[in-house]
Amino acid sequence: EKATFVTVGYLTAIQAVNAYLHFVSSDYSAVSGTPTMETYDRSEVVNNGYYLAASNADELTKAFEQIQSSISSETVDADATSILSDTLTEMFDFDELTDDGSIVGLTAKTVEVTGKDSDGNYTWDSDSTDVTNSVNVTVKDKTIEVTGFDYAENAVTATTNGSGTAYSGKKLVISFTIKPDTSYIEWDKTGDYDTNSTASLTYGEGETADSTSLNDSPVAPVTTYQVTYSWGVEGVTDPELPTDARYYISGQTAAVTDEMKAGAVITAGTGDSATYYRFNGWKLNGEDVTDSIAIADSNVILVADLTQAYTVTYTNKGADSGTPPTDPDSPYTAGSTVTVQGGEGNLKKTGYSFGGWTIEDITVAENSFTMPNRNVTLDPVWNINKYTVTIHYVYENGGTAAADKTITQDYGTTYRVDSPSIPGYTPNQETVSGTIPAENTNIT
Repeated sequence: EKATFVTVGYLTAIQAVNAYLHFVSSDYSAVSGTPTMETYDRSEVVNNGYYLAASNADELTKAFEQIQSSISSETVDADATSILSDTLTEMFDFDELTDDGSIVGLTAKTVEVTGKDSDGNYTWDSDSTDVTNSVNVTVKDKTIEVTGFDYAENAVTATTNGSGTAYSGKKLVISFTIKPDTSYIEWDKTGDYDTNSTASLTYGEGETADSTSLNDSPVAPVTTYQVTYSWGVEGVTDPELPTDARYYISGQTAAVTDEMKAGAVITAGTGDSATYYRFNGWKLNGEDVTDSIAIADSNVILVADLTQAYTVTYTNKGADSGTPPTDPDSPYTAGSTVTVQGGEGNLKKTGYSFGGWTIEDITVAENSFTMPNRNVTLDPVWNINKYTVTIHYVYENGGTAAADKTITQDYGTTYRVDSPSIPGYTPNQETVSGTIPAENTNIT
């Protein structure tokens, strides 16, 4: 009496419709006209909507939707043919399976009902009966199916008489151990996670109960961990510290960031007070790590393996103008070979020529030196230039009065030359003197 039957016919004439419905229903009353969804609307059709008809695809879709809704809302009693199924969420897996796919440690127990509490919830006996060998449990992927339990025979019933209400019946308790699934990669913070994806009771010919007690998903606590990175030194201003936003569980593997390349410069502080380091890689508990790390039962902190590095700076000491060169490979770690830059950049000093670079307390051999464990400053070497002053002696008419005198001295030095004695003539300068300029000069 609780069964619902659905028959479907494809008919092209009203006579065929009448004949078909007479055949499948004793409650049918003949109709006339074109059978459409409008004719057989559930609010108008005879016998409270027993008959649905369609004259096109859209109407047929609507009919099947109504049939599906009617079937899925039916309530059917469970019995010995019912199948209990449960599927784990993607976050969990069975703790251990045997070679034949059975769940290790699974138990099935029945518990007697004892009554109801003040909130109307059933109460249950503290003792249970083991029925593991009486039920059959099969496993496929993350779904289990339980058969062999007669729900009708064990249904909870209440009998009321003069002395009160007595309850009888049993519930079936299936217990097994699950574990977080290491293949799941969308964990969040430590907390409770749903363990059941779907749960249902299936009856005999495929009818499914709409049971909230089965569809409720228990939760299980899961501890998650994170991977963080540390420079291992204070005050790093460049670059930004890498981050890993993922949460992990024990047994998973975390990829080590590849944002930082070996040899990268790490800067702590700013300006003249900055300290520099060269990045060598990441370490976990003092051990080098490369591509990935295994997550155990704690958060992971990867610490940068850094070697302090020192700057090589070229100055413009003594220059009148210009900018010194820079070393593109600075800073260097102690013991590295530093190649001295080959030119002066565009530095200029009046009266001097650039003569290379000098470093206090460091020997430069073949244009290179070994980097000490300190910053190094290179100052330009300025070699003083020599310039020539040539004095020409002439008469007022421009003719040569005496041989020229030439003086070649360092820039900036003073000179003094007495004019020659020529009978009958008086020089306009008894003595020619001055400072050697930064160019060759002629004086007449």
